[in-house]
Amino acid sequence: MSLPMSAHLGRGQYVVAIAGATGQLGMTVSETFLDKKYKPFFSSVVCFTRDPKSEKSKALAAKGAVLRKVDIASPHSSESDIVETLQGVAADIVVSSLGINDADAANKLVRAAVQAGVKAYFPSEFGGDHWKNDFPGFEHEEWVHKKKHMSYAREYAKDKLRIISVYNGMLLEDTIGPWFGFDTEGGIYTCIGPKAVPFALTSKADIGRSLVYLSLLCMSSTNGAVPDEVHLAGSLASVEDIANAVMKESGKKIEIKEIDLGEFKELTKKDMEKGKLDNPASHIRRVFSAILIGEGKMNWEKNDNDLVNPGQKNWKWKTMQDYIKEMKGEPCRDLLNGERDSITPLSMRLMFMDLM
Repeated sequence: MSLPMSAHLGRGQYVVAIAGATGQLGMTVSETFLDKKYKPFFSSVVCFTRDPKSEKSKALAAKGAVLRKVDIASPHSSESDIVETLQGVAADIVVSSLGINDADAANKLVRAAVQAGVKAYFPSEFGGDHWKNDFPGFEHEEWVHKKKHMSYAREYAKDKLRIISVYNGMLLEDTIGPWFGFDTEGGIYTCIGPKAVPFALTSKADIGRSLVYLSLLCMSSTNGAVPDEVHLAGSLASVEDIANAVMKESGKKIEIKEIDLGEFKELTKKDMEKGKLDNPASHIRRVFSAILIGEGKMNWEKNDNDLVNPGQKNWKWKTMQDYIKEMKGEPCRDLLNGERDSITPLSMRLMFMDLM
């Protein structure tokens, strides 16, 4: 592992606590910290879960996780309870992968981390860099909550807690589906703006590995070694690149439809003002993320990949092409088989038509 000597000398001394450990991203992050390659660097991997008896919780425990019943978002879970839990396990690092659209709950966690003497905190960012967004007067509320939380957290923590925001672009395994305009079965890919604009796609496992290395770097290096904001791009690909990879692997014909970016953004604003995009929140986030991709605001050619994985000496990043090949030219087919509710290809196209 490419790490400072101090990280190797500190091997097995650090305790990491993972909030939202059994969630969509949290499960992969937890499993990565528990991997036999990385677990020896931590004296304990503590997983916060609402239900320690769930199958996912039991699976983590079987891999060596220490389980603690904690529900950050619940009004019945007090700040003092969280402080007591963090102090009880002597947590050095807190990784939050909570799917919380609630700045107050996230603020409760960061206050508890400071009071418990935690040294490093990774907030639940993991997506696009919302500070680059430009949706004046109609920004998605989830990003508003995240901005409020980060502003509050940095002001509250000051120099008592290292806070590192990790932005990974889009999740590789969850993006190339009909809910995002990639209708592989129907042979039509719809994009907002030019089809050749690249954007960051990072696999969940690579996010987990990056968090392992960032945690060790934070604990073993001076403050300047790890920036407050880390941008990852496991792969950079455009809609056109994805279509070409799918056609090569599957033999299917993919047609790409480009929608005018400026007009789409303006009509999105009008529909938000009219309340036509109120629900569900995940649907709105996809619309806004599609705009950010078209604007080039997820084109992270300049990134921090070499900070966590210099020259790919620690592991090989999973690329879009790797994923398409793994899925035999049918991206997200596992999700379409019922593992997650999805927007059908038809409804996705109708959504674009309504806005246009």
